[in-house]
Amino acid sequence: MRRQCISVFHYIKDFLLPARCINCVAGVQEGQGICITCWNQLTFIKDPQCYQCGIPFDFHIEHNALCVKCLQDPPPATHYRAVFAYRDAVKDMILKFKHGDGTFMAPTFARWLACKLPEFNIVGGALFTPVPLHWQRLFKRQYNQAGLLAQHTADISGHHYVPDLLIRTRHTPPQGHLKRDERLQNIHAAIIVNPKHAATILNQTIVIFDDVLASGATVNECANLLKQAGAKTVHVLTLARTIKNA
Repeated sequence: MRRQCISVFHYIKDFLLPARCINCVAGVQEGQGICITCWNQLTFIKDPQCYQCGIPFDFHIEHNALCVKCLQDPPPATHYRAVFAYRDAVKDMILKFKHGDGTFMAPTFARWLACKLPEFNIVGGALFTPVPLHWQRLFKRQYNQAGLLAQHTADISGHHYVPDLLIRTRHTPPQGHLKRDERLQNIHAAIIVNPKHAATILNQTIVIFDDVLASGATVNECANLLKQAGAKTVHVLTLARTIKNA
């Protein structure tokens, strides 16, 4: 009887509130998240890719291979992974999420992000934390999109979400239209480790979340700070990343 009641409830819910594509609001099956038309417009990042920074290779290469940049100047995080290449439909979808009050998109994004976690080879638990927003920007936007990604992915994977491991102390201009050197200068000394979590960070595996990885200036600043504070391992997980000629 209970199972019949649940089935009737789902039938009524699906009739009154049918599942919609998070991008174009076309009808989809429950739990699908995105319609086949939008799915086919997304550019997923897959192997082969650099074992550390996750940049895709144009040719097949042995597992665990590093790109030239990581060999010459290794970045601070152990691994960097992204679900999508930041282009076309992906860009439009993330802009809706970030600037269009698209918080409802976060659970679907989190399912894709969770699929990347095995590539980090995490043993035991990890702390999930977002790239922080300054309070002025948070007040204006009302939510930290990176925080939503981290929180929902933690819920799915069973890891621990800590929203304020890092604090942004200076209100910086958006990074999007800055050159690489300008981004580095813009983010310098703008983020600190939250003093109340100093003991929490020691010897922990930490995954930093953000929506888009461009130059890496911000996430690298965060990774360096966490390592200096005593983190054992730091990984970076983003929804998308910019790729030249992608």
